[in-house]
Amino acid sequence: PVEISVDASWEAVDGDFKLVHVSPDGAVATLKEEGRETVIPIEMEAGRNVVKMVGREARLEKLDIQFKGLNADGISAVYSSEEEEDSVHLTARIASGDATKQEYFEALPTLDEEEALEGFRRFLEQKTEFSDSELQEIFVYIDGKKAGDALLQAIREDGYPHPLQETIDNLMVWTDDDTTAALVEELTKEEYSFNLLEDLLLYLDSEAGEQCLEHYYAVGNRLTYSQYSDIEYMLDENVKNKLNAWMQEE
Repeated sequence: PVEISVDASWEAVDGDFKLVHVSPDGAVATLKEEGRETVIPIEMEAGRNVVKMVGREARLEKLDIQFKGLNADGISAVYSSEEEEDSVHLTARIASGDATKQEYFEALPTLDEEEALEGFRRFLEQKTEFSDSELQEIFVYIDGKKAGDALLQAIREDGYPHPLQETIDNLMVWTDDDTTAALVEELTKEEYSFNLLEDLLLYLDSEAGEQCLEHYYAVGNRLTYSQYSDIEYMLDENVKNKLNAWMQEE
């Protein structure tokens, strides 16, 4: 057993309040019900021990709780909440295939960026599919380039279905231009519509836009003169000359 102590005090304004200790076997022991300052020893057996506050319609003032002995050799980890405990173990559970996608999204706001990114990678490796709205939520909490590169790697390794054009259209505000252009290069002719090309040229820088335009032609799509006139104002002279040459060859 490992012994720690808790020094606690408070002023109860209303309701009931107490500190309890939950042992690894589930037994619950009341540590303190009175508010005056007291140092209480706690003997902890091996396993998960919980010290928590329990109240019923409680209103308190000057609550002060301090622990001593938490750095003891016999204590492997200390968590300030169940959410923190869950977030620490989540990535390992994802890697082993034990966590669900729902658990991941519930914990996402509490994960640091590297934990969130690692979880995203593990799901992609397991060929988990994400809706556009789910991907957008992930990109809120993870740097756009890092998350985009993870998605791109999964696509290139055939570990994730090729993105629909709507997916790229919805994600381009979150990813950097180079990653967006690289994702576009994974689209087939059927997936790559003129409407998407138009959005890409409007949003991306000229270099990434040119890359997307070249892929539009590389997969077999072509521009009508009407479509060309719709995007001409977004193209620099070099791209216009290149595009005019392509169109004259048709």
